Amino acid sequence: MKPFDLRQVEAVVKRALDHHDLIMAKQRYENHLEELVEQRNGELDRTLDSLEDAYRSTLRALTAALETRDSETHGHSERVVSYSLRLGREYGLNSAQMKSLEFGSLLHDIGKIGVPDSILRKPAKLTEEEWVQMREHPVHGQQILRGIEFLEGAARVVAQHHEKWDGSAIPSV
Repeated sequence: MKPFDLRQVEAVVKRALDHHDLIMAKQRYENHLEELVEQRNGELDRTLDSLEDAYRSTLRALTAALETRDSETHGHSERVVSYSLRLGREYGLNSAQMKSLEFGSLLHDIGKIGVPDSILRKPAKLTEEEWVQMREHPVHGQQILRGIEFLEGAARVVAQHHEKWDGSAIPSV
């Protein structure tokens, strides 16, 4: 309005500048929050990777302990992991399925802990009764892993690792 009231013009300009300052402060705050979130996500990713490496190392140690009971199979689990992961990649499994396959392959014979040493280490041919006990190791393995959430998929691999292509049970020898 004319004539200009300089005090009103100053007040309008001050409000506009204050509003602009608030918008800029909000933008700086949002940018800072985004940086913090990215930083925390990076830390979280590194922590999760470290935890997964610890899981993997623990499972490898457990497998190595099992293989000391059965010296005939030294390195067997690592070879099974290698072959299984190659097949999994060819089949197009996603990362969660690949992890389950890796851990399950590594632990596939963990149920042999439930097989008596007299059978597991027997140097001669097993009797039919001994084979019956030996064939139970996938079920023992599944029971050992039951309740461990991060090994849920691996427990299925352990339970089914002697299935035939047609889906029938462990082959008789």
